[in-house]
Order: sequence, then C-alpha cells, then structure tokens
Amino acid sequence: MIDIQAWTVLAEKLRRTGLDILATAQVLVTEKGFADEKVLALTLLARTLSNLKTTLLLLREKQIVEARTIARCCYENLYWVIALAEEGAAFVRKMQQDEITHRKQRGQFMFDNGIALEAGFDEQLRDWLRNANKAFAKAQVLYPKQVAAISDIGRSYIFYSQLSSDAAHPSVTALNRYVIPDTADEVGGIDVDPVVQDKEVEETLELLCQAVMGVCVAVNEVLGGTKGASALNGLADEHIKAGELRALATASPTRIESLPEVPTVAESGYKELEYELWFGLFAPAKTPPAVISQLAGWYTAAMQVPEVKAKLVVQGLYPVGTCGSAFGELVRKQYENYGRIIREANIKAE
Repeated sequence: MIDIQAWTVLAEKLRRTGLDILATAQVLVTEKGFADEKVLALTLLARTLSNLKTTLLLLREKQIVEARTIARCCYENLYWVIALAEEGAAFVRKMQQDEITHRKQRGQFMFDNGIALEAGFDEQLRDWLRNANKAFAKAQVLYPKQVAAISDIGRSYIFYSQLSSDAAHPSVTALNRYVIPDTADEVGGIDVDPVVQDKEVEETLELLCQAVMGVCVAVNEVLGGTKGASALNGLADEHIKAGELRALATASPTRIESLPEVPTVAESGYKELEYELWFGLFAPAKTPPAVISQLAGWYTAAMQVPEVKAKLVVQGLYPVGTCGSAFGELVRKQYENYGRIIREANIKAE
C-alpha cells in the first residue's frame, strides 16, 4: 500500500528534529575554528535540512528527477558526518586535502586550456599552484563510495548509486523518462514533464527519510548528545509499534518500558554484552549522610511525578531511583569493565 502522506509526515518530523538539534547544540568555538569536527557536523546537518526542504518542495511539484537528485545529496551528507564520527580530526584533514586538490585541478585546468586571466592573477595562481603542489603532494579527492566504505553504512551506497543512475546523471535510464514510446495509435515523442508514479514518489521519500534520520543520529553522536535529538527515540518507537520497523534487541539489562515485547541482547544469547546509558547525581565525598539522604529523596520523588516521568520516557529515559551503595556498586562495576576494555584495546586519549 502506497502511503505518500505518512512518509511526508515523517520527513517533516525529521526536519523539526534536525532544527531542534541545531537549536540545542552546545558547541564552543575552539582554536580549530571552522575545522572543528562539531562545527562541520552542524554544517552538514544544516545542508541536510536544506536538501530535505527542497526535495519535499520538488516532490509536491512532481519534479521527480530533480527531487531524487537533491535527495542523493542527503546520502553524501550522511557518509561525511559518519566519517567525522568514526575518524574525527583525521577525516577533517581529508576534507581539507580534498578541497585543496579540487582547487589545484581547477587552477591547472585554466592553464591547460589557455583561459585568459586578469593581469597579475596569472602569476599569483602559478605561485599558489607551485606551493600547493609542494605542500599537498599526496592530497587526494574524496569520493562518496570511498567515504561510505569507512563504516557499515557503506551498504547504503546502492541507494546513492541508484539515485545517481536514474536521476542525477544523464544516463540512458534517466533520459528514458522523457521518451514517449510509440503506440498502436500514436507516434511517440519527447515529454519535458514526464509522468510521475506515486510508487516512485513514496520510494524517494523513504530514501530521503532514511538518509536524514541517519544524519540526525550521527550529528548527535559527534556533538556528544543534545536535547533536541530526544525525539529520535519517539520516532523509532512509533514506527516499531506500527510494524514499519523491527527492533531486534535492546542492550539494556532489562526490557524497556515502551517496547516490552523487544528482548534484551542477553535474552537473545549474548549474555556478556550489556550497555546502558544512565544519568546520576553525585555530591562531594564529605557531604553529610543526612544531606545525601534528603537530596536522594527529593530527586527520586520528582522522577516519579507523572508529568516528569512522561517527559523522560519520551526521550528514552526511564527513572530507576538507584541510590546509596547500590548506585556506588554500579559505578564501580562500570569503572572496572570499561577500564579493562580500554587496557585490552590499548585506547589512548587524544
């Protein structure tokens, strides 16, 4: 069953979520300036939201080729931001080298093709090319397929390739859209406004939402989490309950309240794998026990207030209220487990 409206609604929700991530991102300006991974992630999110808005406008006007071409940009954004999450500063350097390489190629093209330049600019460009060739002799161009392969998301390159072939590039497949075949009664011709099938509109929206959701998740990861991204959990739950997504397992030690039918990873046979994001309150070591007890009581009670609990659950946060020695044991256990992982993997602070 084709449901263009449902996918459009999801796309609009993702746009609002992306805007919320931008609005709630707490990014400090560092000495890296624009080259900071977090700043670059935000610009990729901004580009994605612009691409999303444009794709929806084009689909409303039945401009399917143009819509699919812009939707393809969202996959490029996805590959780039995931590469930032995976490689950090190393990928930033690759981006800088890619920019230099393209500038070198354009400058060399001008000389190779005898393009007339303004007086004085000719020698300036030659000097720049000489210096750039020396300083960035090993710089390379970044290609989408290469960047996509940095992570498991590379398997989605098949979708990027399809959008390139049937829309973005003047391939036979893309050009066939404009051909009206002969029929028994009429001679064919060329149509500047090809017929658009609802099925392809829905497919374009699905691919668009897939890429945009990925960008939102990856940008939030690069930023270290934002309040604006809390809606992503709600979107996932919504589609799981509707049967449009299938949750395989949860990494928490117990099943989560909003999806009680989804088993834990341990229940699925991987008993040693457990991961749970938690938030807790700490006080100075010499704080009087009476004060600790009073603070714990206040916060535990506050988290059980229906209005507060509802807002937390929407964000995928479930009040537990573990206090005292039990909370201390949790911290010690994770300290020991992650310490062992860090030592075994020889992880070093950058």
